[in-house]
Amino acid sequence: MTSRARATRWCAVLLCGLLAVVFPATATAESMPRHVWSGPLYTIADGPLCAGPVRLLTTPRGPDSASVQVTGGFFGVSGTGAPCTVEVSVHWRNLDTGGGGVERGTVEGLWIPSAPIRVMYATVRTGPGLVEMWMEPHRPHNPIPPVYLQVP
Repeated sequence: MTSRARATRWCAVLLCGLLAVVFPATATAESMPRHVWSGPLYTIADGPLCAGPVRLLTTPRGPDSASVQVTGGFFGVSGTGAPCTVEVSVHWRNLDTGGGGVERGTVEGLWIPSAPIRVMYATVRTGPGLVEMWMEPHRPHNPIPPVYLQVP
């Protein structure tokens, strides 16, 4: 491949990436997936040397409600022989009705291997409509954008 062809390919890839950032896709209710994953959200966990990713899975549970599951896998040493732990708040807001709320729980994970051992489960009564969800651990973390779920 010539250097001119490589440069052209590189420019095309760069242009596509720029367009994806400048013009992000918008989802309609018809095009939204049934299950929505969020994460990884990287956070520090309780313990002197604990940190790792937390992930959110949400899906419509039935009319007017959605299920929420948060898992975490952490690397580190909790200092007590127990797994690393972090408290997580899952916030939600129904963009159609204006309703909102928060669910709180605890997530635990092992340090070797990095595996979830305590998972947060909740069912939230969101009402029908487009629901925005985001999670916030109680410890310092790297924030990520919210996810959107269509609830029947």
